[in-house]
Amino acid sequence: MTFGSMASLASAARSAQHLLDTLLLYGVLVRGCWLAKSELACEGSARQALARDYLLCTLHCHDWLPNRREFTDFVRLPAEIVRELFNRLAVHVKDKGWKLRLEQDTSFLKSHPAIAERFDKMWSDRAKTIKDEIVNAKPDAKPVADARGASFKKQPPPASGSGSSAGALQQRTGGVASNGDKGAASAKAPTVATTAVRQGADPYEGTAQEQLSSFVSAQLKRHMVVSLPFLRRALAQRTAEANPRNLLAGELSDEQLRDALAVFAGSMHDTFYLRSVGVPSIDKYRDVVLDVFREKQTITKADVKASAMRVLNEDVPAALFTKFMKELARPLPNGNFALKKADVL
Repeated sequence: MTFGSMASLASAARSAQHLLDTLLLYGVLVRGCWLAKSELACEGSARQALARDYLLCTLHCHDWLPNRREFTDFVRLPAEIVRELFNRLAVHVKDKGWKLRLEQDTSFLKSHPAIAERFDKMWSDRAKTIKDEIVNAKPDAKPVADARGASFKKQPPPASGSGSSAGALQQRTGGVASNGDKGAASAKAPTVATTAVRQGADPYEGTAQEQLSSFVSAQLKRHMVVSLPFLRRALAQRTAEANPRNLLAGELSDEQLRDALAVFAGSMHDTFYLRSVGVPSIDKYRDVVLDVFREKQTITKADVKASAMRVLNEDVPAALFTKFMKELARPLPNGNFALKKADVL
């Protein structure tokens, strides 16, 4: 849905900035149009979320996606699920292929160039890693079938009442919002939204949501593994510096911290880890180590080798294994390794 359409549906009591903050929290920008984040649209199915992100990434970075069958074969999902995904997000043009269902919103791109640039970089970075993520992704455990037979988790009906039309984005998370999607924003919608972070950005620059995003990104890149209590202690230290430009001095909810972390981090065993180092040739081995830790908290080098041989048909290079263990784990007796306890970093 375009920003102008949502703004016209929003209650007068809701400012354009509040609407934008909510969209940044629950949505992504594709060619100037707002769509629900894939982890919301495909809640309960990591593979479908990856496939949806791959489709959005392709539609954003290229004018056309020529072949749906090749896409289906690559993402390894049932044809009916991919067909539903395409029908919600894209439209087919004879002799050309598939393009985004909505036309590019040039008005929003011109009026919000910083946000447009931010998402251009996000999709560009995503394009470098998403194919490897799909190749290495495990099958979903138990897909939930809806009334049409497709394995999409059923969504609750739209909330009634007035408020920002971004609520419709939360409720109708399956695809592109339309002008008929008149829902209401949740009363609990956080005022601090997550955004992408420029490399080397001033930690006290920008709005509260930009400062939170920058703070979380910096903590993850520095420590690789963090937790909510750890982040709260780090925020308290930041507040103690008494910088007048600090906009994060107030209390932040767990929900706000988790939403900020979701942009950069995965989670397991009550900790959050940097999802990607941005280098596919390294991430493919790092993902193997993370998958082994996801299955059990104490691992051995032999566990990692067995998983790598199964997934990649090769072992993790010794230098990279040593690097990953220093970043993610703590050594135990008998050659074992445990995931770092982020609370004591």
